[in-house]
Amino acid sequence: MPGTTVAAIVASLHGRSGKTLLARVIAEHFILSGGKPLMFDTDAIERRLTACFPYDAVVLDLSRVRGQMALFDTLARPFAAHRVVDVSQPAFRKFFELMRLTDFVAEAKAQGVEPAIFYILDRDHDSIAEAAELNERFPDCALVLVDNAFLPRASAAVREGAAFRALAAHPLRILMPTLHPALVEAIEGPAVSLSALMREPLSRSDADPGSRLHEASGPRISDAPLRCAIASRMFPTCDNLMRPEVGYTRLPVCCAAPGERPPSLI
Repeated sequence: MPGTTVAAIVASLHGRSGKTLLARVIAEHFILSGGKPLMFDTDAIERRLTACFPYDAVVLDLSRVRGQMALFDTLARPFAAHRVVDVSQPAFRKFFELMRLTDFVAEAKAQGVEPAIFYILDRDHDSIAEAAELNERFPDCALVLVDNAFLPRASAAVREGAAFRALAAHPLRILMPTLHPALVEAIEGPAVSLSALMREPLSRSDADPGSRLHEASGPRISDAPLRCAIASRMFPTCDNLMRPEVGYTRLPVCCAAPGERPPSLI
């Protein structure tokens, strides 16, 4: 709904799931929409989100009380900026336990902040079971299940399990589509700002070496197709993907029905 402040919590039980990429794209979407989101990196060692936003992201160590208080106090604070949290694997259990103990969802909503958990599923049974548990533990918080097309599909045994079947009809589900290798290489550098790229004028020709995303010796992808790919998959044009009654704004990922396989990005 218009005017809603979003606290986007991006998490996955296991590593190498695309979690930080999703957190980055959500943050870039808010920036492209004219905002200046607050960004929190809970990985005090690798700091991957901070590498993408070195002057804006804040690193917080949730093994320390000071970091815990700083994160949850700021997330629930009543001001207009959207918030994005990249929940690292080591901090996963601690983050959601603190979220429960502090009654964060109720506190945030009382301050006009709408929390939403973006949980990336993978093929393992414990990942599916964790999603079902989060759905039960936080019934008043929007849980968006994220299917990453790059990850292997769950086995037949997992798909037949109770947790998988319970989530099959979950109403909030989005799809991270597969990416063309050239696009992956173009955006994997943490210094590349997707929102800045979208704002820049196009190169005069597809052969123009003005695309600053590549070294001279590396593979090239021209400005126009790159922008088209980002706009069509990473920053969809409509502003209200999520239904108004859900209480948060459209987010920069492509939507698909459960089980649908995406086309390649470009």
